[in-house]
Amino acid sequence: MDISFYHGFLASLSVIIVSELGDKTWFIAVIMSMRHSRLTVFLGAMSALVLMTVLSAAVISGGVLGHAICTGIAVVGGKLVAQRISVRTGEFDLIIFRTIIVSF
Repeated sequence: MDISFYHGFLASLSVIIVSELGDKTWFIAVIMSMRHSRLTVFLGAMSALVLMTVLSAAVISGGVLGHAICTGIAVVGGKLVAQRISVRTGEFDLIIFRTIIVSF
C-alpha cells in the first residue's frame, strides 16, 4: 500500500485515541458500567463510536443527514412538549436535565 495511506491511518488513529481519553463518552461509559454489564456497555459505546465515525466520514450525504437531524430534533422537542403537558414543574426540570445529559 501507499505510504500516504499508512500516514493518514496512523495520524487519525493517534489523534482519535488521544482525544477520546478522558472525554465525556469515557466518563459516561464508566458510570454506566457500574450499573450494567461491562461487556454490554463496551459494545454499546463501540457501536456508537463506529456509527459516529461512519457518519462523520460522509458515507451519508449531507442532505440525508440534514433531514435526519431535523427529524430527530423535532421528535425530541415533541416528546418534551408531551411530557411537559403531563408532569409537574419540578419533575419537568429533571426531565430536561436528563434529556440534555443523554444528548451530550
